[in-house]
Amino acid sequence: MRIITLSCPDCGTVVAGNVLESRREMKCPGLDCEAVLRFSDLADDDREHILANRDKYRME
Repeated sequence: MRIITLSCPDCGTVVAGNVLESRREMKCPGLDCEAVLRFSDLADDDREHILANRDKYRME
């Protein structure tokens, strides 16, 4: 399993790739940050890896 994350370009808050996969689009959880983060913002190979290994990245 790889740890896949995305850093908000506005504030630097780090979000897990599997959270982005499940929500597809979300407001940045950073304090006072209004940026919108999307699953499509992840690199192509990271998105493909998460989708191919959904069972390993499932949130319990």
